[in-house]
Amino acid sequence: MKNIVIGSGPAGRLASLKLGRLGEDVLLIEKNHIAGTCLNEGCMVICALTDITKFIDSNNKFNNYGFLKSQIEISYEKIVEKIIETQEKLRALNQMENESVGNTIIYGEAEIDGENVIVNNETLEYDNLLIATGARPFIPNIKGSEFGLTNKDILKLDDVPQKLNIIGGGIIAAEIANIYATLGSEVNVIARSEFLKELGENTKKYVLEKIIPDVNVMEHTNVSEVFKDKVLTDNGKELEGTAFFATGRIPNSEIADGFVELNPDRTIKVNEMMQTSVDNVYAAGDVIGGYRLTPVAR
Repeated sequence: MKNIVIGSGPAGRLASLKLGRLGEDVLLIEKNHIAGTCLNEGCMVICALTDITKFIDSNNKFNNYGFLKSQIEISYEKIVEKIIETQEKLRALNQMENESVGNTIIYGEAEIDGENVIVNNETLEYDNLLIATGARPFIPNIKGSEFGLTNKDILKLDDVPQKLNIIGGGIIAAEIANIYATLGSEVNVIARSEFLKELGENTKKYVLEKIIPDVNVMEHTNVSEVFKDKVLTDNGKELEGTAFFATGRIPNSEIADGFVELNPDRTIKVNEMMQTSVDNVYAAGDVIGGYRLTPVAR
C-alpha cells in the first residue's frame, strides 16, 4: 500500500480525500466512526445543542419584551435522537466521498510495527504513513473520577441533568455551562485557577454577565472527590449534582510511542511539513498538539 492514513478525523479524512483526488493509492483506517471527534463527539454536537439554546434564548427575550406568551418544553431525548440521525447521514456521506476517489476504508484498531501497520490481524506495508489519531478528554487524578462525564457522554444522557458541576475553567467549560444552564440545569463551574483566563478581561466579563449570568462560577477552587451525585471541593463545599470534566485533552499518541519522536507533552513532534522523525511518516491534527480545532487540523 502506497499511502496509509490512521484516523479519519478532519486531518486524516481530508488528507485521504486530497491524496485520492491526486490519483494516489490510499488506505484509511478508522477505529470507531468516520469524521472523528468533530462530528461524533465534539464541535458538531456542541453546535447542534447551541442552536437549540439560541432559540430558547430568543424565545425568553421575546417573552420578556411581551411580544410572545409561550412556554417551551424541552425533549432532550428527541434532541439526541435527531443529532444521532444527522451524524449517521453525515458519516455515510463522508465515507461515500472518500470512496468515490478510489480510497479504501478499513474499520479497526491499528498498530504500527516499523514499516508495517497491523489492523484486524492483517499486516500491511506502506510507502508513506500519516498518523492522525486525534486526542481524548483528559481526566485528572481525582478520587471518584470514574463518576464524571466528558464530551463523549453528552449523547448518552437520558435527560438534562437537574444539577451539573463542570470541572474546568476554559472555553469548553463555558460552552457546556451555557448549553445546560439554558436547557434548565443548575450549573456550577469549578476552575482551579481563573475562569476563561485565555480571554481578555472585557470578553470574560461579557460572557459572565450576558451569556451565562445564571451560572455559579467558582475560581481558584479544586475538586477533592467526585461521587455519582455530588462533588467535594478542597475548601469543604459539597455540591450536589453530576460532575462533568472539561479539563483539556491529551493526544492519542501511544500508537507512535517508541517509533517516532514525541514532545514532552506526549504530542507527536513534526516539522513545518508535518514530517515526524521518521522520513516517510507524517502526523497531523490534535495528535501533534497546538490549537486543537477542526480548521487547524484541516
